[in-house]
Amino acid sequence: RAEALADARWQGQHVQVKALVFLTLAVAGRAFEHRSAPAWRLAALLGAIGTVLHLAGGGIGLGSRALGRLDDPIYFSTLTLTLMLLASVVREAWALARARPGESARWRMLAVATGAIAVGGAFGESRGGEGVRMLAGLGAVVVMTVRALPAAPDVPALEGAPAAMAEEAEAGALERAA
Repeated sequence: RAEALADARWQGQHVQVKALVFLTLAVAGRAFEHRSAPAWRLAALLGAIGTVLHLAGGGIGLGSRALGRLDDPIYFSTLTLTLMLLASVVREAWALARARPGESARWRMLAVATGAIAVGGAFGESRGGEGVRMLAGLGAVVVMTVRALPAAPDVPALEGAPAAMAEEAEAGALERAA
């Protein structure tokens, strides 16, 4: 089974569905934005369908079993630091949503996706696998990097842009030929 192979290689449990939940939520944020390309909506829809199929087939592995291990100091400290890091990413993503109203959907959904990883860590297992850790780290890097960049101006969509670009290129080619 592919999921068991991914779990073994990424050293976690239910790694594929956790990564799929994170990516689906993050892509859905971009898909909800005004004037987003249809490819974002399609990716969000396919991710949602895949998540539902994974959940129906094997679940996500959440339960209170992991909370029973909180008496282990290493497990407790690892879980605490992980949750603190993920909480700061959620807070920063939410601040970006307020600071950049044109991009608010993507930052709110990234905050929700990061919160989902935190819930998976607390109620599933602290080690969600290498892939899930990399996604959470990538989300943190994106949030911290974008925080330092100026917001992009809201550029209205051009009606008939491909046709206008073709006409402009043709006019340029005629000028060069003359």
